[in-house]
Amino acid sequence: MKKIALLLLVITVLGVQANAQKLFMFGPRVGLSSSTLDIKNIDDATFETEGAQLGFHAGVFARISIPLVGIYIQPELLYTSTSGKVNVTEPSTLVSQIRNYDFNRIDLPVMIGFKAGKIFRINAGPSFSYLLSAEENGANILENYRSATVGYQAGLGLDLGPILIDAKYEGNLSKFGDQVKLGNQAFSTDQRLNQFILSLGFRL
Repeated sequence: MKKIALLLLVITVLGVQANAQKLFMFGPRVGLSSSTLDIKNIDDATFETEGAQLGFHAGVFARISIPLVGIYIQPELLYTSTSGKVNVTEPSTLVSQIRNYDFNRIDLPVMIGFKAGKIFRINAGPSFSYLLSAEENGANILENYRSATVGYQAGLGLDLGPILIDAKYEGNLSKFGDQVKLGNQAFSTDQRLNQFILSLGFRL
């Protein structure tokens, strides 16, 4: 009788543990991004984006499943490095020059999604960012940018055993940068940094 009770206890514990693993998971996440810096003219200067630039991110994720409504919530904490390349034309001289922008920030996307089948996922949600550094051709221009911004992410994912693959698009909901300086002149701008993201996660 004691052996049967012990066996039932072990089965119950294993069942609870297995169910808990389905409801909650966490682990590391790394990935690459393709970003573009979009600068809209407010003053007379001309800004033309010079193609997408490669970036990367690394951090951790957690996922909490809510079976009653069939969705999950997946917050992530990421260190993100992005960049942009822009051809800037000064209005009075019409002289053009390429400017390289580099940004480092802490990102907190909170994805809400659901599974479509056993391995496919669809998700979207807000992304909160805190800017750590901003450089233009190697010079510090952090004062030209907002320290905190809000954006959004949306995309598709695959769960292949312990491996999680995500492809997402990220855009800004709030203005990222307010001005660009050309010599001694500052030009008002509306800057937004958009990116396509490919991430690889591993469930621990």
